[in-house]
Amino acid sequence: MSAPQDQPMKVILLHGLRMNRHVMRYLAAYLGRHGFACDTWGYSSTRRDLDANANAFAQRLRNESSTQIAIVAHSYGGVIALAHLQRQPDPRVHRVVLLGSPIAGSTAGVQVMRYAFGRWFAGASRPVWVGGPRVSIPAGLQVGSIAGTSRIGLARFFARFDGPNDGVVMVDETRLPGLTDLLVMPVAHSVMLVSLRVARQVEHFLRSGAFMR
Repeated sequence: MSAPQDQPMKVILLHGLRMNRHVMRYLAAYLGRHGFACDTWGYSSTRRDLDANANAFAQRLRNESSTQIAIVAHSYGGVIALAHLQRQPDPRVHRVVLLGSPIAGSTAGVQVMRYAFGRWFAGASRPVWVGGPRVSIPAGLQVGSIAGTSRIGLARFFARFDGPNDGVVMVDETRLPGLTDLLVMPVAHSVMLVSLRVARQVEHFLRSGAFMR
């Protein structure tokens, strides 16, 4: 669904674990140049658990005056966005793009939690990686997921993968029933944030509800 000409669609961008809102600036700037109104939203990924961050995101949406909203979320940010939307669907949110989000579990997370470093790194988000995110896609929400296959990421030094992955998240872990579209690209987990090819795909999905093929 396209936003009215006099009101650009609002895009809220969420970062991943142990990152901050500034890592989403490249995507926000790209989308801003292409007619979207963008806002990067920051949250405490390690001091607050999933429920607390989902509640904080709910408040962010309540404070949003736009009538048409899209969400672009990297990694753990996608888990937080879906955790909120499955509990409280928002009719203003029509499309969501997930970038390397482990919405179906995390092989790396389970393995890394065996190490003290991994438990420290995850902080309050640890239950998500141990037991799985347990999120779902609400009916009527168009969700596109981008998965990477360039194996560059810290997790590869602590975990073994049995399938294609982006160095942190396996392709299969970016799938859930109800996805509108899934695109696999030769890009690494964090490189997604500064990839022009990824940015173009995000823009295309926000406009059309599908990725370019």
